[in-house]
Amino acid sequence: MISVSVTTITAHLEGAVTSLRFVGTAKDLGAVKADAIVTPAAYLLPASERGGEQMYAHCDGLSQRVGFTFSVVLALRDIGDRRGDRAVDGIKTIRDEVMTVLALYQYPGADGYCLPTSGRLVSGVDRDGRLFWQDDYRISFHRNISGGSP
Repeated sequence: MISVSVTTITAHLEGAVTSLRFVGTAKDLGAVKADAIVTPAAYLLPASERGGEQMYAHCDGLSQRVGFTFSVVLALRDIGDRRGDRAVDGIKTIRDEVMTVLALYQYPGADGYCLPTSGRLVSGVDRDGRLFWQDDYRISFHRNISGGSP
């Protein structure tokens, strides 16, 4: 049975996306002060885990397919021209770079790669042009559950 750790994914992302000035976890995001937001930055958070159907059963247990979702919250600076074209291009560049690195990453023990599932703006633009964008990714793996005889 594997247990997904966002710390492992964070370390991979930190080493692979050099344009990010900071890569952290939920603990780091919780400590961010509004007047000291570093951009561009990424914060990885566990989002959900959903068990699927039983794959097979054996004498003292079963195997189940599991989907684990994690979120990457990007802290970005959205400053561009009056129409916002350059700002959109800057956000897209960082998102594409992070998405490419994660989509080509196979978590140890997982059945496949980190699949992007959704993305959304999670904050408005503040007076300094900063915003938070969240992209969600899913990892699939098998969970073996077994118990001893009574």
